[in-house]
Amino acid sequence: MPLKRLIPFLITYVLLSACARESVRDMTTFVSRSETEWTEDSTRLEMRGFTWARELHSERGPLPAGIRASYPVYTEEYKYELYEVTTSADATVGDDYAFIALYDESLFGYATDNLSELNEENRGYTYSSEPTDMGERFYYRTHLLHITRVVNGNDVDAWLPLSPFDLRYRCMIFHAEN
Repeated sequence: MPLKRLIPFLITYVLLSACARESVRDMTTFVSRSETEWTEDSTRLEMRGFTWARELHSERGPLPAGIRASYPVYTEEYKYELYEVTTSADATVGDDYAFIALYDESLFGYATDNLSELNEENRGYTYSSEPTDMGERFYYRTHLLHITRVVNGNDVDAWLPLSPFDLRYRCMIFHAEN
């Protein structure tokens, strides 16, 4: 008797497993090497480019409303992805130092990973750090939209609001006084 109950469960499990495999796709990650340039007196740092970009969402359809408002040339339906893009640098400073990106002199993407909140007013980044054997590793993260194809049309390669290679963080280094 218990075997009769187990068979429908196993059939359902196998069918659901097969369906789930069909809907899963690999998310893309790009890896690069960001450039780091220190000033002679080591009070400023400029980081350019990115260290890695990790795909968070993949969509088909019209671009989010905030993007369409900022870039009216994109009127069709597209295949596009949202990426979390990280730029990192290593520094031989102690944990009593802080890197502050100068907002007006830096170029970055969107502060949020929520597609409905992507717009020019919501530009920004997050900052974090972690200790390493040689000092600290600093991370700046922002979000970029990558348009890859017009639905039922041509390939496109457009990054909004800018390419990950064009990211720039100009930072001042501050010593936190006790």
